[in-house]
Amino acid sequence: MNFNSKFWTIAGVIVPTLALIVTIFMFYASREKKTSLEVKKISDTELTRPLNVAKLSSTYLYDSIPVDHLWQTSYVIKNTGENALYGEGFENKNICGNFIKLHIRNTNKLLSIKITDTNADALLDNDSSLRFTQWRPSEYVELLLLSDGPKAPEIIINDRDIQNATISYVIYSPEEQLVEQRMMDRLPRSLDRALWWIAIIFDALLLLIMIYGIVDGIIQTVKKKSKAYDLIPFIWVAVCLILSSLWMF
Repeated sequence: MNFNSKFWTIAGVIVPTLALIVTIFMFYASREKKTSLEVKKISDTELTRPLNVAKLSSTYLYDSIPVDHLWQTSYVIKNTGENALYGEGFENKNICGNFIKLHIRNTNKLLSIKITDTNADALLDNDSSLRFTQWRPSEYVELLLLSDGPKAPEIIINDRDIQNATISYVIYSPEEQLVEQRMMDRLPRSLDRALWWIAIIFDALLLLIMIYGIVDGIIQTVKKKSKAYDLIPFIWVAVCLILSSLWMF
């Protein structure tokens, strides 16, 4: 097989593959991006505990307010979607009103709620409403609550207050690996999967082309009745390809 026939054979494989890749990216670019928030409970601690001692009683005050069960609870609310949320100052808002209302459940009295950390421009009103101009993807707000009630408080967000939004509620587990994210981990999941399949297709095609080249080289070497050691480079490349394919598939 001469060079020209090899070239057109390889081109006949690569050109349709590139067309497929372009189609996948056009489909990805034209699709509707998702809007989602994650409400994660980081910790909850009851600061007041009843004493199980006969004839012994105790009372608790928080800022001169009587409490029975004082809870300290930490939450992180993160924009896990692909769309920014637009609040005050934008015409194309995708939230109802100029804020996101936080509904606090499982509490008799909400004593305090404040932002302890954020990489967004969010502010917290006295009525537990988050106000912001723009809340970009991956930006978060960390909240600390103090409340009185039989259980730790829960933060609920009405998904109807945000256009086509999905709200997920999770609880932080110490088993989560707190490592710096890779670049691929920061991509949207749909794009991550698309790129993964594209990489598999390219690697498979490259593997087939290299195998073809090795087999063709071996055949040409045998036809020319070359010495056995002339086959060593082809055998070495074949072994490397086989070993690398174990991590590919």
